[in-house]
Amino acid sequence: MEAQDIRLACLKLAHQRTGTATEVIADAQALVDFVLGNPSRDAT
Repeated sequence: MEAQDIRLACLKLAHQRTGTATEVIADAQALVDFVLGNPSRDAT
């Protein structure tokens, strides 16, 4: 997955969320961890 694809996915995720910026950032970080194969920090 290209960095550009990750950025676009994060933007789409941010637009879909109605939560706070902190929640959006947490979701974006979880997405990056998933893409990079890192264990998720948040199990929910």
